[in-house]
Amino acid sequence: MWGMDLGNAFPLDISGHLTVVENKTLVANATSVVFSGLDVDSDNIYFLYYNINNAAGANANIGLYANNDTTATNYYTQVFQASGAVSTPARSNSSWATSVVNAHDCIGFAYIDLNPADYFRALCYTTNNISTSVDIWLAGITKTATTANLTQLDVLSDQADGIGTGSILTLYKIKES
Repeated sequence: MWGMDLGNAFPLDISGHLTVVENKTLVANATSVVFSGLDVDSDNIYFLYYNINNAAGANANIGLYANNDTTATNYYTQVFQASGAVSTPARSNSSWATSVVNAHDCIGFAYIDLNPADYFRALCYTTNNISTSVDIWLAGITKTATTANLTQLDVLSDQADGIGTGSILTLYKIKES
């Protein structure tokens, strides 16, 4: 299987085009993490890897926001969550990429870009690591208004300290050929 030529099976070939923009490992609990100085018009697509430890004392919803617009009602999220034998679809007026269970962690990634009409969008996949079960989140996020360029990405918890010490967030840019 490895080394197999898949031809055009994947619509985006990132080989040789993935570059680290910034890596952040938190040394203190935080409510937000900001990546600034971005230029999606030049970089094409961003890929965010996240491993978030929740130190909030409550479940923490983690949102992705464009250009310092952290008003939840300016976004829509469609989520599919699976936990054990239960699966739940939901749509909300928010920018939630995932929810992290109190005193636990999650690992995930998001593809982030502007669509051809200049709407911010993200496709997020996350798994929450809980000793008794594994939760899976698949979320699609879009902004309700167009964005001229993506110059800042805000990763924001709805709980103080929802992004805890030791959390790792790495932003990459994917330059299309």
